[in-house]
Amino acid sequence: MSARRRRRRTNWPYSLVQIALAMFPIIYVTIDVGLIYLYRPRQYGGAGEVIGSLFDAVVILWGFAVGACLGSFLNVVALRTPRHETIGGGSYCPYCCVPIRSRDNIPILGWLSLRGRCHACRLPIPPRYMIIEVIAGALVCALVWVQVVYGGFNLPLDGYNVHSPARLVMHWDSLLIGRTLYFALTLLYLMTTALVVGNRLLLPPSMVYSGWLLAVVPALSYPKLLIYNWKSESMKSLEGQELYLAGLMTVITGVIVGVLIARTTLLTLYPKADPKLLSSHPDTKQAYDWIWQWAWIGAVFGWQGALGTALVWCLLLAFLYPIIRRWDFPLTLPPTLLFVAATLHLVLWRQLVKVPFWPGSEWGFWGALTALITTMLMAKLLIDRDWQTTKEDAAIAPQNSLAVVGLPSDSSLDEIE
Repeated sequence: MSARRRRRRTNWPYSLVQIALAMFPIIYVTIDVGLIYLYRPRQYGGAGEVIGSLFDAVVILWGFAVGACLGSFLNVVALRTPRHETIGGGSYCPYCCVPIRSRDNIPILGWLSLRGRCHACRLPIPPRYMIIEVIAGALVCALVWVQVVYGGFNLPLDGYNVHSPARLVMHWDSLLIGRTLYFALTLLYLMTTALVVGNRLLLPPSMVYSGWLLAVVPALSYPKLLIYNWKSESMKSLEGQELYLAGLMTVITGVIVGVLIARTTLLTLYPKADPKLLSSHPDTKQAYDWIWQWAWIGAVFGWQGALGTALVWCLLLAFLYPIIRRWDFPLTLPPTLLFVAATLHLVLWRQLVKVPFWPGSEWGFWGALTALITTMLMAKLLIDRDWQTTKEDAAIAPQNSLAVVGLPSDSSLDEIE
């Protein structure tokens, strides 16, 4: 008598995600058109609003998909580059090294379809890969929504309409799309560096050079991508030589202020680092990575954005870090929260500028000085010895490939068997 065939359980997470992706355009169009009829003036008629809203929903969904794919690639970059491995070639299981099948390599859905286990050896694949893909997809999706679909209502100065959608299908704003690509790539690169730093590794020179190219070259080639100039004025009204000179001064002042912020918080994060940055101590090398990240933020968002990001970073240390500090995830450490702070500041920039003494507001120099002093004092108060002790204990362990990808110990492998 043949053995009874085992019934396969329904993969509910995988099914629910598929349903959510399929239903998103319908739900978005229903809510958006309903809000237009209730609160906003109708500009294109009933059919026009529905078509425009449907197109916006597809663009938002496309942004999430592209962001998730980039997050999958950045997982590979953050894992292989510090170990001086090539980022080419397909993905493979970290245990048995069997290549992952193409149908299982789809971001988010691939991990869910496999139920978090390799199809060959059936050992668990860490969920951090899927989580990073979700974060990257949500980041690009949020930027596409606030800057492309809703016409840049998060950006200060440039007079974008905050009361009605831009209707991308009706109006094509190339500057907004360019800014969205520039900011999205910068934030995703900051997330990659945060993953490397969160894994207790140093940024390789290739990542440092790539970061400078990504931050500086677009800003100098087309300065209108920047929001503020160094005088806290809009870049849209400038032309010709004046535009490129303002772009150069904006990048230089942004880098200087970013480095200054890093220097004021450096010894709090890395107390054993050489204040002159001349020694070969591991803390000194990590301090350089901290300086590079702040310099990139200053180059892309100007000195106003760098100081604003510093304030948001302090708020995250005060309210979010005490909750997530026990989580075993690379993006929950004080240095890696910088990526989260930069993202939140960009999305909420227009509203934050209205806060008194916020950098970039009418307070000017006094707002900048207040932000710098506040960042230095709050960093000293909020980053306690627990962070430093945890970092030192982790540095004792060998930085091999098993520790980087979070592979289980021998005892946990025995339990799996």
